Amino acid sequence: MREFARYGIACDLRRVDTEHGLVQEIANLRPHVIVSDFSLPRFDGLSALRIAQGHAPDVPFLFLSGTIGEETAIESLRSGAMDYVLKNNIARLVPAVERVRREMQSRMERRRTTQQLRDIIATSQDWIWELDADNKIVFTSPLSGTNSGSPAGGGAARGLHQFGGPR
Repeated sequence: MREFARYGIACDLRRVDTEHGLVQEIANLRPHVIVSDFSLPRFDGLSALRIAQGHAPDVPFLFLSGTIGEETAIESLRSGAMDYVLKNNIARLVPAVERVRREMQSRMERRRTTQQLRDIIATSQDWIWELDADNKIVFTSPLSGTNSGSPAGGGAARGLHQFGGPR
């Protein structure tokens, strides 16, 4: 792909045209991104997307196609593709690949952070709560019952004033 070379990006490209070939390459290569045509000789792009989602859910997937219409493009995005690039606008390919990789890295970082917060909340001996705009408790930590005198999570949707807080 000359476009990647123009940007000075070294890449190891693999071409597959069967479902089995795609599964093998995902397992062997662990790609950083998957770029697929929408119309493939032996199976279709949405099938390739579903295979990629099943075998490499954290790998960004985008379509590069000359035959994708607006409705099909919307369907592909709703199905999980992160972008699509038309072959007649190939100059957009590398920026699109870079953007979807950044997005995926950001998603993975959010997942890690969310899991770390869940782990902290699950093991904390302190009462951790979240209030809405009306000072109603919308979340309490699992161990809140030992600190509040109510069952764990029992403060949800109750006012903070019931626990001595402001009205």
